Amino acid sequence: CTLLCANVLLAQTEFWVGNLRYEVTSTNPAEVEVDHADNYPIPITIANIPTTVSYEGTTYSVTSIGKYAFDNCSSLTSVNIPNSVTSIGDHAFNGCSSLTSVTIGNNVTSIGSYTFRDCSSLTSVTIGNSVTSIEKYAFDNCSSLTSIDIPNSVTEIGFYAFNDCTSLTSVTFGENVISIDVAFSSCSFLQNITCLATNPPTLFSNSFPYPNIATVTVPCGSLEAYSS
Repeated sequence: CTLLCANVLLAQTEFWVGNLRYEVTSTNPAEVEVDHADNYPIPITIANIPTTVSYEGTTYSVTSIGKYAFDNCSSLTSVNIPNSVTSIGDHAFNGCSSLTSVTIGNNVTSIGSYTFRDCSSLTSVTIGNSVTSIEKYAFDNCSSLTSIDIPNSVTEIGFYAFNDCTSLTSVTFGENVISIDVAFSSCSFLQNITCLATNPPTLFSNSFPYPNIATVTVPCGSLEAYSS
């Protein structure tokens, strides 16, 4: 009886709705994350993550996207992540080579390691205003990305976060960035940097190893601090 009950409980923790697989992460409150699937029933081209999903009479809030959820989903072209989602797992969209646009909702607090690595067709990224950190290799080798606006909520940008973004020409950092690791290695076409933080962020020796950066724009009154 104990084994049977355990199996029934396990069977109820994972389910499919439409072409997405979900895993129950909490029953009170009722919450799920978008889970990894080895094979999707049909190729996914657009992933509009829902705010809620219903299964067997229970309505669950979709609060996270799990590790490897869409890993190497080569048919995926567009992702919209709603405000109900608060976390995106490592490698969640790694290797989605056809992905061109991503909108991250306003309650996500961190973009995990390797989340969008090798999304070589990605040209448009909108980052929500609750993200505080962009982890290592998050956008590594997004070779079609030309510009990125990092919102005021972000305080830390991790190691190689934008490594090998070889088409990147401009970056805007928000008002509260305090630390930029060696995040822009091999971004050899980066020319324009805007930093809205009054106090200069902590940089590493190779944070921006490019002699051809044309302009660096900083707040009025902070020029001396940045120059030193």
